[in-house]
Parts: sequence; C-alpha cells; structure tokens
Amino acid sequence: MKKLVATILMLVMVFAMTISASAAPGVFLQSPSFNKTPIIVEYYNSDGECMGVLYVTSYGDRNVLDLVEREKLENAYDSIMNSTTASALNPQLSDIASKLNVSPNNLAISDLFHINMEDCLKHDEHGYFTIKLQAETLKHFVSLMYFEDGEWHIVEDARIEGENLVFTTDVPRAFAIVVDVDDSVIEAPETGDIYSLVLAGVMAASAIGIITLVIVYKKKSKA
Repeated sequence: MKKLVATILMLVMVFAMTISASAAPGVFLQSPSFNKTPIIVEYYNSDGECMGVLYVTSYGDRNVLDLVEREKLENAYDSIMNSTTASALNPQLSDIASKLNVSPNNLAISDLFHINMEDCLKHDEHGYFTIKLQAETLKHFVSLMYFEDGEWHIVEDARIEGENLVFTTDVPRAFAIVVDVDDSVIEAPETGDIYSLVLAGVMAASAIGIITLVIVYKKKSKA
C-alpha cells in the first residue's frame, strides 16, 4: 500500500514539474509554442532578379529549422525569457510606447517566429524584402523587433495595414511582436493560468484517489 501511494505522489510531482516548465516565462504574453504560425500574404524583393522564396516557422515548430537557425531562434527565446521587462530588450521601445500613449511597463511579447528563405543562391547581391504578414497576435500592436548578434533591433517601418503587419527586412531572422498588455485580447487564456487550474485539478483528483485507496485498503484489512 505504501509503495502504491508513493508511486502516485511521484507521478503527481513529475506532472507538476512538467507543467511548471511549460508555463510562459519572462515577458511573453503567453507561451509562443501555442501560437499559430503567421502567414505571409505577399512579399517582394527590391531587386527584381531575386528568386528567393520566403517561409515562416513558428517557435513551436522550430525543430524543422536547420541547427544554426534553430539555435538563433532559441537564443532569441532565452533573451526574452531572461528579461525583466519587454522595454529592457531595446531602449527604443520605451520611446515608441510613449508616442502611442502606452506605458512601457505594459509591453509584452505576443509572438516569436522565424522567417527564412530558400531558392536564391545569390541573395547577397539582392536587396530587402517587403513582407505583408497575417498573424493572430497583432491586436494592440506596438512594435516589431528582430534578433541579430545577440541583440534585439527595432524594425523601423513595421506598421499595421488593415489586419496585416507590413514591414521591410532582410532574412533569415527571428522576429518578435510587441503588444500593449492592458489592451491586448488573446483568445487563448494565458498559459500560467491554464496550467495552474490543470495542476490544481490533477492534484485534487490524486488526493481523492489516495484517500479512496486508503479507505478501501482499511476495509479489506478489517474484513
């Protein structure tokens, strides 16, 4: 009986550790692993001879990237995770927020993804891409950043046109969308809240199961 109870408790602890590790860290609005992959509506290169084909990889699908690009995306994730505030990632964010009448303390990262290119062997001779991107994490958009050489940089011309994000950039790069937390509406509940409820439910069910087993065991012992 003691071994059974110990086994159940161990499983509960392992599950709790898994949930804790999955919760959204740093200044993410929610874990980027749960976001749908942004869709490129259209794009063009400033050099008409560029035949490059662009594609987006969400953070949750990062394992499909080659080792170098995956490490860049994971380094970008770690940078956000270890930051105390979103505005600390780049000092320009505070100025951008102020111009939008948004408190720098209300900024958060709503999405993290990677844009890559293939089918262009001479891209070093070509220019930048203008990209129109569709994403579910653009509500109350503040800024777009890209990660390069271990630092976050602002995409200066990033703007919302209709329901799309339009910007000019070179590729491949990791990008992060910055939003205003106070006004943000994310349909999926925040990761930490989800897992707190799940964890509480699992622990409660486990406790009830252990108590039930103890009662049944005692009854059988007396019989």
